[in-house]
Amino acid sequence: MAAPSEMITTDITGTFVMNKSLSDDSDRILELQGVGWWMRRMIGLATVTLHVNHYKDDSGVEHIDIKQTLTGGIEGTQENRTLDWAQRSHEDRVFGPVFGKSRRLPVADIDNVFLKTGWLPDTVEHGTINAYTISDTAKSGREWVADQIWGFEEVNGERRYVRHVNFTAGEENIQFQPQLIYLKTSPILFITEVRVGTEYCSSLPSTMPSPTSNSMTSETKVSSPPAYSSKTFLLDKLPAWVPANLNTASYKLLARSWLAAWAAFLLIIPNHSLNTFGVATFFACMSTIMVPPALPVQVYFYAMALLISGSLLGWAWGCAAMKVALTVRNQVLLLSEIEQATKTAATAANPDEKFNLEVFQGRFLDTSSSIVYGVFLAVGCFFFGLSRAYFKKLALFSVFGTIFLDIICSYGPLFPAANYTILSSFLMSTAASVAIGCAAIVLVFPESLNHQMLTGVSKLLNVLCQLVEMQEKVLSLPDAEQLDPGSKTPRQFQAMAAGAYGGIEKLSAGAPMLSLEFSFGRFNGKDIQALIDPLTVLVSRIAGVQNFSKLEDTCSPKTNTTASSPSFAHPFPGLPSMSDDVLRAINGYPSRERHGRGEAGQTVRREELLTLLHAATADLRSACVSGLRIAETLITRVNTTRWWKPVDPEPDIDRRLDELRHAAEHFKQARRLEVLDPFKGLTVPVQDETMPPMRVLFDAFVFEANLVWAADAIIALLEILSETADRRPKARLWAPKSLRTLWKVLAMRQDSSADSFDGDAPPVDPIQIKRAQMVDKRDPDSRPPTNMFQHVGAFLHLCYKWCSTPQAIYAFKYTFVSVALWLPGVFRTSACSGASAVMMVVPPKSAKTAVRLANASIIFELSQLYGILVSKWIMAEEAAATGKYPSKDVQQISPWSSEFRAAFTKAGAKLRVLKTRTNLARWEGSIRGAWPVDQYNELNDVETEMLSCLAQLASAVYHLDPVWRLRLVHRTKVLNPNFIAEVMSVFLLVSRSLRTGEPLQETLPNTLVDRALYHHRLQTSDERDTTADEHWDQLQSLEFMTFATGVTAVNKLLSMLDRLHAITVNLCGETPLRGFAEWKDTHEAKIIYGYNQ
Repeated sequence: MAAPSEMITTDITGTFVMNKSLSDDSDRILELQGVGWWMRRMIGLATVTLHVNHYKDDSGVEHIDIKQTLTGGIEGTQENRTLDWAQRSHEDRVFGPVFGKSRRLPVADIDNVFLKTGWLPDTVEHGTINAYTISDTAKSGREWVADQIWGFEEVNGERRYVRHVNFTAGEENIQFQPQLIYLKTSPILFITEVRVGTEYCSSLPSTMPSPTSNSMTSETKVSSPPAYSSKTFLLDKLPAWVPANLNTASYKLLARSWLAAWAAFLLIIPNHSLNTFGVATFFACMSTIMVPPALPVQVYFYAMALLISGSLLGWAWGCAAMKVALTVRNQVLLLSEIEQATKTAATAANPDEKFNLEVFQGRFLDTSSSIVYGVFLAVGCFFFGLSRAYFKKLALFSVFGTIFLDIICSYGPLFPAANYTILSSFLMSTAASVAIGCAAIVLVFPESLNHQMLTGVSKLLNVLCQLVEMQEKVLSLPDAEQLDPGSKTPRQFQAMAAGAYGGIEKLSAGAPMLSLEFSFGRFNGKDIQALIDPLTVLVSRIAGVQNFSKLEDTCSPKTNTTASSPSFAHPFPGLPSMSDDVLRAINGYPSRERHGRGEAGQTVRREELLTLLHAATADLRSACVSGLRIAETLITRVNTTRWWKPVDPEPDIDRRLDELRHAAEHFKQARRLEVLDPFKGLTVPVQDETMPPMRVLFDAFVFEANLVWAADAIIALLEILSETADRRPKARLWAPKSLRTLWKVLAMRQDSSADSFDGDAPPVDPIQIKRAQMVDKRDPDSRPPTNMFQHVGAFLHLCYKWCSTPQAIYAFKYTFVSVALWLPGVFRTSACSGASAVMMVVPPKSAKTAVRLANASIIFELSQLYGILVSKWIMAEEAAATGKYPSKDVQQISPWSSEFRAAFTKAGAKLRVLKTRTNLARWEGSIRGAWPVDQYNELNDVETEMLSCLAQLASAVYHLDPVWRLRLVHRTKVLNPNFIAEVMSVFLLVSRSLRTGEPLQETLPNTLVDRALYHHRLQTSDERDTTADEHWDQLQSLEFMTFATGVTAVNKLLSMLDRLHAITVNLCGETPLRGFAEWKDTHEAKIIYGYNQ
């Protein structure tokens, strides 16, 4: 479609597709630039879509960021132009080394007639965009210049975005002047997707990204809206994982796996290979498809070692079964059967073929021998099943061990004599598959785990940077209603946060293997492992920043009471009383409507505070973005320059670190207080209000506190990167450290995650075993054993109980089905048609039931995370009483924080997997009625929100000054012991209801914030009056901001828990108690009126 008249060169933000029928051919230009024939053909066939983001930074300098996608959603290059006419160098992956610069240029100043003519009046009025690019001849050996002018023209009666290109090349000054015309596309046809990576390159205005170096370098400090790419409407109809994997890395992986599969398949065709490998030649192709060469080189070698170990163990156990089975055979009967079969075969035209037919028809089957094989098969399958159940990483070991054991136990009973080499053909085929896979993974796009991990770190940093950048959009929204949970911006935040959780989970899973491989580069395995913990902290804290965009929905109207709560004292009278009313202020008590009127009367509106917050946080947000970008640039540089010395200078990470430290300190001391300006003089409680209308202020505190914590995490990450970069100036070869790590990795126990081997695993406390050992768990049916017989009985009882665990049940299923499928092959009537079958997958189980049970498990884990944080807060008084109160330095290395982060990361990864499982389970048929997939999706969304709230609460507890933490123990409504008991009860009962399918009780609290305020009304004591100066000093305190942020997180968490409760009632039902609701309202009214009289 035509470009709209309001779109001018001062803002060309939009989506454009090049019209090849109207544009001039640029193939000759690409040839002169050194682009090969094959690449030019691909460029000519592809359609390039430009996604343009035009904006100004804080200094008023114009930037034009252009994300390009090729046909099918394939990512192109990122073109980031800075219109300051400063020349920048760039190493382009297609065109080689170039120089480039850009500016805004009036039409009157253009000398070239072709570049100057044809523009519409508005382009003449506001000026054109001049993009100038030249080749770095000294490095590339080529000489060319591309001078481009961008603007708007009228083409065939329609307004079009057009680029004029004056291209010259070579000493002969070969000149081309193509005109490239673009169509403005409708935004309805596209969906936005967060940019995955930032590449310092730009595009030639043709069907292929061009080699310009006028991109934003790592030294450009910019605070701007993020750039977005788009996927076509067709890709939007596909599952999310399809467009997400349309990238270069996926294509390389596909090419390697495809080549290996075809190489294995070709073994089946020639007679020579068939004669060499035997009847099991097909197994090489099957093994290659089952285990494609899709892992990093060293990890693939370890995987193949596990595969071969399992195969050999299955073969060895099968040979033992064959030896024992031959021993128990009736030798007299066996000799008689052999003699009869020999005589029968002698009369046939082909005696050998006739004898083999007798064998496979079960002529020599023996009952006792078959029983021995069955017992050995059952024991072996049970062992392999347990291995897979308890140790997820031993899946290949278990599967191939079972395959080889099943084959030898299926064919062994048929033979009258020992045949220990029966699996030779399968072993040779397996060896061929392993050899093909190893050759493919070494010769076709090889990648080390070190490289893969650093790539993951770079992508994660990019996503985190975009999360921070998108706060500019949140703070700039003219209408606060656009922050509603159903709007686009919160959904983008949620998708990006889920991607960050998934990214850090993948990094954490791969980190233990880093020290087991050979790699070449600057950073070794330990260096990368040292980044995982600070990255985990950074993910959790930046995830907390996005909570600001969702706070408006957490405050539901409260109109059931008009009375204010009384004031209460505490053992530390030096603290003003305002801190006790944060929860009430957040929820707008005594009524949401009156709170809004109070805000209006005091001219403090959310929109106005957003403007103040935008200005106050601009410098710190910009410094955070610059810090993350410089970290991403350094990681990318280390990862992509392993084999050569880079020509560009090392990014100045120390300067960025100093800038971020200065910005963070300045914000803490001064800039954060700017949001308090509208509240000066409003800090004295008014009549019928416990405190002035300051809900929006606490919302601002949430944003400021999370931003400060995120900045601290970025500083910690940059410090580690700076120290590591200084310590590792050159690339070198790194050898494996210790093979003991391999055993530790393989021996990692299977947890009860959403993607575990079975869906009915019981909830498990995510904290370390040492914490579980503190639980006083007793047997209600017996006392501890006191003699040998009781110890034996207790052991047998434990074994009996173990048989009902999910791991044991899985092993029993694994064994039972394997033996059941084996049985037809050892009966004479079915031996001829019996086939070897292996129980390699989990027995059929309802995916819908698995989703429900996984939700129950995750809710239980969320309750444990909440319990940890509350426990660490309320233990402040105990620590003070014993004189073991920790200092800030000690607190920073507290072991509970690392345990919490580990559990937090696991929970985030489980939620991400559960979302996919929920969407897949909807395709499972049901004869009982429709499955409520919408409610399960809502359940997953609520759990994700709760995890973000827990991250925010953890940061608040972690950063709260120990003295404040101690003072606030008795003053905070959310730490009331009765209220804590109710919250934990709701958590556990909701989890149990989903796990068992039993309905909840109507007596369960359904509005937990009301319960917090109710419990606090029951406390009575005297309190001194607080002056306005004390209130004002408290509001300015950094610790009060931290405290208010923590209570806000709890408030949001309680709101989400109420939603969990309501969803569970809709799913599982509710047991009513007649008259309870009316009596509850009457009772609470009496309590309230009694205290207000």
